[in-house]
Amino acid sequence: MDMLATLGVVAVLGFLLMVLAHPIVSPALVKGQLIACLNNAHQIQLASSALATDGEANKDPSLDWPGDLKASGRIANVADYVNLLVRNDYLKPGDLRVFSAAGCARYPDTGTLTSGSNGVLVPPFTEENNAFKVYLVKKDDPADTIFW
Repeated sequence: MDMLATLGVVAVLGFLLMVLAHPIVSPALVKGQLIACLNNAHQIQLASSALATDGEANKDPSLDWPGDLKASGRIANVADYVNLLVRNDYLKPGDLRVFSAAGCARYPDTGTLTSGSNGVLVPPFTEENNAFKVYLVKKDDPADTIFW
């Protein structure tokens, strides 16, 4: 057999192995993606909870739950909230991959925060970088509010 025929046989065998292995590997990949999304949501919740708890402890109205911040006009959308989390060091620009999931554009790891007390992310954080809904929870809401 010449080299071209050998490569053809190897390619066909590789394709057949891939087709046969797909049903075995696919559920594991999906489970891995689901676990990654759950872990990402947990990291977002931890950052949000830390921000609100610190705001309550320090009596700082600029650090609060998302619903209270929106009601007071301190944030208008999820991008403003993410900028607040990063500006106050609850998340780093490189940590914003926690807002990604399968099929969602990921915020680049090279993002930075502009200087100043009202710094913003560059490139900007957008809805396209966000795979999660940030619920407008307020401090007076019951603990299970997001599950209603």
